[in-house]
Amino acid sequence: MKFKIKNHVKNGALKSNVRITKFNVFDADLKAVYHGQLDESRPGNSAPLNGQDIRNAINNLLKGKEPVKNQKPSMGCGIKWK
Repeated sequence: MKFKIKNHVKNGALKSNVRITKFNVFDADLKAVYHGQLDESRPGNSAPLNGQDIRNAINNLLKGKEPVKNQKPSMGCGIKWK
């Protein structure tokens, strides 16, 4: 089974920007099967940085299982304007 992983980055405009990484996983037909966070880790919390959410999405795709139903959006800094 073929699959593709796309790391989509949006940039703010004007004088300053912050990049917000969003993780997307597509199947062989380029249908999006995952759009969400890397894992539960956040600055200041004790959750491990292990990529568990995206790992689960990729493993489900490779095993022919249904996409992960509880897809949480990426969290991070919003765009800051100076």
